[in-house]
Amino acid sequence: REFLTREQGNGTLHSRRYPVLVFTGMRGTGKTALLADLAGRLDQQVAFARIDCEGFDGDARDLLSLIAFDLNRQSGRYGSLPFPRLITGQIAITASLNTTDRAAAREQIRQVLEANQRTAKVLKGAFTEMLKSGFEALGGSHGVTGTGLAIETLASRYGPEVILGGLAASRRGRRLLLGKGQDWYGHQDRDLGRNPLDVLVDLNRMAALPDAEGNRREVAELLWAAFLADLRDSFGHSRHATSWTLNCAVLLDNVDTQVGHDFLDELIMARRQRAAYAADDPDPLTVVAASRGDLAERVRVRGESAVTLTSASYSDYQRRGQTQVGRWWYPVLLPDLTLDEVGNMVSALELPGGTRRSVTSAVHRFT
Repeated sequence: REFLTREQGNGTLHSRRYPVLVFTGMRGTGKTALLADLAGRLDQQVAFARIDCEGFDGDARDLLSLIAFDLNRQSGRYGSLPFPRLITGQIAITASLNTTDRAAAREQIRQVLEANQRTAKVLKGAFTEMLKSGFEALGGSHGVTGTGLAIETLASRYGPEVILGGLAASRRGRRLLLGKGQDWYGHQDRDLGRNPLDVLVDLNRMAALPDAEGNRREVAELLWAAFLADLRDSFGHSRHATSWTLNCAVLLDNVDTQVGHDFLDELIMARRQRAAYAADDPDPLTVVAASRGDLAERVRVRGESAVTLTSASYSDYQRRGQTQVGRWWYPVLLPDLTLDEVGNMVSALELPGGTRRSVTSAVHRFT
């Protein structure tokens, strides 16, 4: 709760700077159980998403599609969070552009975005493809057959309102939302003064050549920045935001994969770039990751051990977060399971005969 709570100041709520919380421990210390318990406590209280990075075969675009989809489930007073900047970038990436004439490419991007603003059917198609790509990266929704059909049905029933909110139902609403999304790529909340169509053309070209040096990272950082800007806008200007006393949350399990590490590095880079321009305007997102040790060891402040679960607190983070690394990460060490805790888990298996004690002892020694 300390790492979710927004502060009251000058009559409004604002988010504090929060690190990525990394709960670490070897297999069997309860990392997945902790995330499951958190999900149960957050359900209908806070907008949240839960992603298992193990077996995930996608990129930032796929991950952010799934997170945006999850954050749009009805979550009590939070309702639905729109993502016009993110979906504008997603639409631009999928556009087929002239690769030799920049002026022609700009015009094609403009026409694609106008078509999505004008026609709900076109926007619905873009929304459907975005979700299908995300679920395929997740392994067909963990092997559930008929996922593609389910996404088609979902898209036809709810349409782009799931990611853009109720304004997407009308042409005027789509124009307002996607117009705002398009304009953001020109200034990116940093007074950049760029032509947004040029930025979207570059985004399209970089996404089309992901193996070229730096392209994958730049695409990911820009999409993360768009996603976080959408969150800041919702929490800052939505009609009911005055009652949003807690951040939204993302729970990442099995994060010690290349994909998991890349995702979090991209998030941190987007946060660092934002902090360099507006240090007092952090995003309203709390990220909790479960690591068996690789990530936690990599982000641990040199000379300091990971904080124990009983000592973890926001005040301890503030004390530790004076270094460049410590500012963005907060690794927390879960305690090893006791013999009695292992015994309770073994008992739940209802093993035959008198094997419970010997199995308990063996498992406890190994872990």
